[in-house]
Amino acid sequence: SSARMAEKQMNRGEYDAAVATALRKLERKPAHAGAAAVLTSSFERARERDERRIDFLTLEGREANWPEILRLYEQLERRQERVRRAPVGVWDGVAFASYGERLVEARRRSADFSFGEGTRLLETGRREDARTARGYFEEVLRIRPESSQATEGLREARTAGRTHVLLSFSNESDQILPERSVAELQEIPLREIGSEWAEFHLDEDDGTLYDYLVVARLTQVAFSPERVDRDRFTQSAEIVESRREVVDSTGATRRIEEKRTVTADVTTLTLTKQVLVAMRYEIRELASGRLLKAWDRPLSADFEDRSMTYEGDLEAVPSEWRDLAGKKPRPFPSDGELLAQAVSILKTDFVRSLRAERSVFEEIPWEPR
Repeated sequence: SSARMAEKQMNRGEYDAAVATALRKLERKPAHAGAAAVLTSSFERARERDERRIDFLTLEGREANWPEILRLYEQLERRQERVRRAPVGVWDGVAFASYGERLVEARRRSADFSFGEGTRLLETGRREDARTARGYFEEVLRIRPESSQATEGLREARTAGRTHVLLSFSNESDQILPERSVAELQEIPLREIGSEWAEFHLDEDDGTLYDYLVVARLTQVAFSPERVDRDRFTQSAEIVESRREVVDSTGATRRIEEKRTVTADVTTLTLTKQVLVAMRYEIRELASGRLLKAWDRPLSADFEDRSMTYEGDLEAVPSEWRDLAGKKPRPFPSDGELLAQAVSILKTDFVRSLRAERSVFEEIPWEPR
């Protein structure tokens, strides 16, 4: 089956896939003649295709062709190494070539071209070009990881290609936020947003030209009343004390269970309190003043405490309450404490919302050429 699949892949021009499929077959059955024929033929066809493309690109004489020429030589090398790693005898009849000198030249010329192109793009001063330059410097570092010039070029490209986003929080509700909550909002973990091409600021920097403004508006804060739900009930349950087997007069074995009934008078106490906060997020493009997006987010911080007392046998108490035996009720939190919890939830939601909108912030506003 895999040999037939390899042959079909070869006939469709999927030579590398055919090589991989044939190798898997030959690793299991090294003497499989059909798979060996497909391996040899696919390997040769792939090499001829790549070498013809290299000849054409070299004949064109363009420096911009060297990155592709290098990728083709690397592909030729990888294919040969893949076949060489197969068991001895699998690759009988496969002719290997030496690409060492040509690879060295391709690496040198590809690195030189990529560095020059990245530098040229950086010099235009346009963010779009800086983002393209990043790829060229990364290619240089793939070839020459030790290049300090390419490392510096990559750093400059990443910096020059970024948009800048100013974040702002506005309390438009009738509640005064605790000081610790205001301080917490100024400690948003910007690294967690994880955007490559957008840089976020919580404090305005006079030396930065901002592209986008994000405003988080706290429009409403509402506290629920403190609620106490008390429930009293009597619960009974049958408990199996022991089990034994007996043989009756007919010789049949029967299982007998000895049970006892337990009872408990149970009182459960559930305390709940909630604060609801209404948030409105807005994203504006500062150059044009356009409102790009706005959405509302209802959030809440909830307090719930459950406790239970009983008289009688604990085994009669329902399992969902049994672990609370002896637990004392917690006091209700103050409005300020509950609001502080809501602010922590708000901060997490704000970061999550910014992360979801990364593609908006990374868009480069229109720049004159």
